[in-house]
Amino acid sequence: MDDMRDVIRVASVFAAGILIGATCGLLMAPMSGAEMRGVVKEKTSDLRKKTLEKAQELKDKAAELTKKAEDMISEEAIEIEEDMEDESK
Repeated sequence: MDDMRDVIRVASVFAAGILIGATCGLLMAPMSGAEMRGVVKEKTSDLRKKTLEKAQELKDKAAELTKKAEDMISEEAIEIEEDMEDESK
């Protein structure tokens, strides 16, 4: 669980860094206010879309890893029960 939180934290910091860097780059570019607002709006929209896609990928991966962990735990529990039954005989 902590690993997933770390991944989400890193992804959030990375996305924030991209947003800050892009904003600074745009603000230093020689454009009119209207052009700048259009570019910022477009970049923000693109970043939002990419962030949502990445979040969905992370969610899917987390679900997959959770399922694998549950399967492994179930298998181990079955083996332990079988071992306990063998020892009691």
